[in-house]
Amino acid sequence: MTNTTGIRIEVPRDLYARLQEEQEILRVNTGKKSALSAIILNICSEKLLSGENVHNGVHSVQENVQETELLNFKLKKSNSGSEKQLRQWDERLSRWEKTLQEREKRIKEQEKEIYHEQMIILDSKSKLIDEREKAQKHALDGTEKMFELKLLQNELTYKDEKIQQLTRELGSLKETVQTAKRDHKQAEPKTFLEKIKEYLPWIITVLVIIAAYLLAKKGNKPALPEELKGLAPFFDGLSEEDQKLLGEKLGYYANLHAPLAKDVNSNQSDSNTSQKAK
Repeated sequence: MTNTTGIRIEVPRDLYARLQEEQEILRVNTGKKSALSAIILNICSEKLLSGENVHNGVHSVQENVQETELLNFKLKKSNSGSEKQLRQWDERLSRWEKTLQEREKRIKEQEKEIYHEQMIILDSKSKLIDEREKAQKHALDGTEKMFELKLLQNELTYKDEKIQQLTRELGSLKETVQTAKRDHKQAEPKTFLEKIKEYLPWIITVLVIIAAYLLAKKGNKPALPEELKGLAPFFDGLSEEDQKLLGEKLGYYANLHAPLAKDVNSNQSDSNTSQKAK
């Protein structure tokens, strides 16, 4: 059998909050929302069943509430100190941010200076590379000139050898002529010209052909007879000036002895005619 009371109990706000917390815990555990009066009744019943004085329990609750209020006050005070500390931290952060901005500004200025120095270094490197290329080109030009000089020296050596060969051949011809002259004086009264008069037309013809070959320009060289083609490399080894000089001399000798060759030809034709008549 139960009795209903109509007593309204005024409790401090903190105690009321504690009761609401207990109400929420019961709702989570049981799945139902319990009334605050039921929670208070349950607490009082537990106290009575355990033999404790409810008044003492209520007093204990009040003490707990006071302790809670004291704790909240301390917490507020602590929060106030924390806010002060946060403000100090904000001030420090502001100072640090300002310092960082100044450092960033100095770093950017230093980066500009470094970039300027890098550009100067790159310009110096570019100039150095240009100087090296000029030096290499100059060395290459010197090498080409040395190569050209070597070719010229080889050409001069070849021409010297040809001149020496011509000199030897001319000396041999002189010795042959001198020997022929000596033989002519010792053997018979015939002159050297009389000995070679039957070959004189052929000799003059050869001289004329060689003179024409030497005096002709390089692109308009006449074809030599088969018997004289072996002389072409010998004459081509000479310079154009030497070829011209030799051609003029040979032409001079050909013109000098041309009348004599004509007389020889006429004499030979007369002798041949007389022999045929006989």
